[in-house]
Amino acid sequence: MISINKEPRFGLKSNWSAALELLAARPIVLMPFLVLALIQGLFLELLYFSSRRPLSFIADPLIRKFFGAGFTHYPAELILLPKLFAYASTLIYITAGIFLTAVCVEIIKRAKEDSSFDTGDIIRDNGKRYTTFLIYGVIATLAVYLAKRGNAFVFSLFYKLLASRLPEAVPGTVPAATTFFMPMALFLTIVVLHVFLLLVIPIIVIRGGTLWKAIVKSVSMGLRNFSYIFPLIIVPYLVYLPVFIMKANSARLAKLVFPEVILIITAAGIIVSMFVDCFVVICATEFLLKTTKKDS
Repeated sequence: MISINKEPRFGLKSNWSAALELLAARPIVLMPFLVLALIQGLFLELLYFSSRRPLSFIADPLIRKFFGAGFTHYPAELILLPKLFAYASTLIYITAGIFLTAVCVEIIKRAKEDSSFDTGDIIRDNGKRYTTFLIYGVIATLAVYLAKRGNAFVFSLFYKLLASRLPEAVPGTVPAATTFFMPMALFLTIVVLHVFLLLVIPIIVIRGGTLWKAIVKSVSMGLRNFSYIFPLIIVPYLVYLPVFIMKANSARLAKLVFPEVILIITAAGIIVSMFVDCFVVICATEFLLKTTKKDS
């Protein structure tokens, strides 16, 4: 058996090229993420119109209770939209996103084998492991939440230290940090987290086994192949970075231009992430398939 302690022999460019070729030859691999984007788009539309009748009869009392009456009217309702959509996206990710990712991995595997397949059969086969995917969705969501809290904690410590040593520098650095550095730090943290968790679903689908073994294996492969996996996924994720930063500053942008820019940025995030996430999953699956072939 060949060890994977060292970086795989296949290069980054060959992996990216293979992913693009597969997307062009078998566009059906995009289907699960298209479905996910449509679900997100539907929720975004419902949230956008939640302040209008008949949805307002249900939404307005909830918004008043948890966020205040001011957010039931224009333009404050748009300021609240990203937060509400983030909650909805988390729910969608846990209940549908992980499952659809597994479907995508199975489609990629079958396509790479040049075997004919029925999408319905793939959906049914992965549906048998839905509980596993649901549990992993919760675990991954908690990991991202802890990463966000960790970033916020580090920045708060930094500003406490800065305020105690150089109090005159704080007013000038806070806007720059909250506008650019904090989103960048969070972006990098999430990408690093993906290095260790990205292969969990491909391992379950391709190699089988339990969720816990897949998590351990994914973390192990991430550690041993960090110098390969990190650039493999951060390059495509850089396409999403401008949207990520704009989403973090959407309230400021709304004041500079017009409130509806928040809706435009959120919708753009759905579209861009559909392609980027699909591409990253293809790259990860390609990596695992080649690694599995070498191991065997």
